[in-house]
Amino acid sequence: IVTCLEFLNKSQGSGRINAVSETLAKSLNSCKNFKISLDSNNYDYIYKIQDLINLSGKKYETKRNFVLQFKKRYKYEYRKLTTDILTQCLDLQEKWCNLKNCILDESISMENKCVYELLHNFEILKLFGSTIYIDDKLQAFTIAETLNDNTTVIHTEKANTEYRGIYQAINNMFCEKDLSDFIFVNREQDMGVEGLRKAKLSYHPHHMVTKYNIELNPPYSPFIKGE
Repeated sequence: IVTCLEFLNKSQGSGRINAVSETLAKSLNSCKNFKISLDSNNYDYIYKIQDLINLSGKKYETKRNFVLQFKKRYKYEYRKLTTDILTQCLDLQEKWCNLKNCILDESISMENKCVYELLHNFEILKLFGSTIYIDDKLQAFTIAETLNDNTTVIHTEKANTEYRGIYQAINNMFCEKDLSDFIFVNREQDMGVEGLRKAKLSYHPHHMVTKYNIELNPPYSPFIKGE
């Protein structure tokens, strides 16, 4: 940590490490050489699986209606994401990237690269997921990973928004058909993107996982060996 931060300070004038876990931040908090602050843009959103399956009550009314209308309106098929259809996911991802003008937005471009890495390393990373087909053509996919015995992580969801309610539908179906053995799902951070934050909050997270920034306090002098 010190080596990385000293390099950034010397080469760039400043530097910090983001998205640091609470455990690590607390372990470093007593050291005067570190400046530690909250990193709210990288808080993880944690939801109860059963909440996303049932969509009960008034607070989920809009989501519930989107799912019901999607099921009524479209002739769809829910399928597990298998290696033989990864190329179709890549095609949908390319369309999403073109629609979002990835080449002009660094953040979206980085997200696009991340999704490509997930798809190209699907088996190696021991990922799993699901898809939605409409008229026998893939129109949505989601990719997840087991975090521990009671929690899974959804790394990405992509869908063709020409089909109204498709994002709400794949989220609901995936939780019901493939995640019901878990208690929680981690849907990761909003990165400070207002639209993404609003969307994640609209699903009413059970709790958040706090993250921190770590910087070196000036004058950025090298640590004494063993400190």
